Amino acid sequence: MPKEVLYPREGAYTTWCLAEIQKRANRIEPAATGYRQAIALYEKAIFNFPTNAELKSQIVGSLNSLATVLKGQGKTNEANDAVHRAEIIANELPRK
Repeated sequence: MPKEVLYPREGAYTTWCLAEIQKRANRIEPAATGYRQAIALYEKAIFNFPTNAELKSQIVGSLNSLATVLKGQGKTNEANDAVHRAEIIANELPRK
């Protein structure tokens, strides 16, 4: 188990950034794949650091980004599933 959250968090964030670049270049399928990869990395990081609110916040953003591209592809059910997962995780976050 990693002792420091920095490396897994930054790996997931970098993967998300690459997916964003794909989306902005209108390369939707590679963008969706990238978001899924980022989500998987965030899930692994959250497993190792379950109380880290920043990781949970970032996976919520990644799930919402994935939902956006899925909706654009007409994959409404998958998009709704991603939004639902994001809502569940968001409800676990501390309120400000």
